[in-house]
Amino acid sequence: MFDDAPIPWSRATIHRGRLTLNPWSPHLVRHGPAASVLDAPARRGVTFADLTVDGAPHEEELIVDYVRGTRTAENERVLRAWAELVGYRRLWLPDGVHELDPAAAPLGPAATRCRCCGVTWRDDGPGFWQRVRGAGAFPAFCPACGQSLPEWTLDGKGRIAYLDSLVSDA
Repeated sequence: MFDDAPIPWSRATIHRGRLTLNPWSPHLVRHGPAASVLDAPARRGVTFADLTVDGAPHEEELIVDYVRGTRTAENERVLRAWAELVGYRRLWLPDGVHELDPAAAPLGPAATRCRCCGVTWRDDGPGFWQRVRGAGAFPAFCPACGQSLPEWTLDGKGRIAYLDSLVSDA
């Protein structure tokens, strides 16, 4: 990485239409011999990407840097829908810049289910959406057990169809 390049804030993992974000660390595998550990998950359809945010407040752009896995239309649809929902204005993908319209994203009840303890979290209040849009991300950790949460999805009328599986069994 170049010295003046922005540092990623998150490692995204996409598998079967499910997006999970975890804090980025310089210790995460990207290149070199150790990167071969990412090949087996990639063969199973798992895609890893580092996400970087750039831009002025309320004009943030999300930059996607694929690490391993297959770039698919489905994966990019997941990233696009999520980025627009949480308030990003532009999404930088390897094929170019995509303009987003967060104001057009349907807000409503959002939910996620902790994969560790099974607790389902739901919220839809104005304060919740203000925090999500201000942070550019949903709450990341389960308040019950501390586990990293899968990304939240809209629940009900505004549901994002390809992310339904995250809350359908909640």
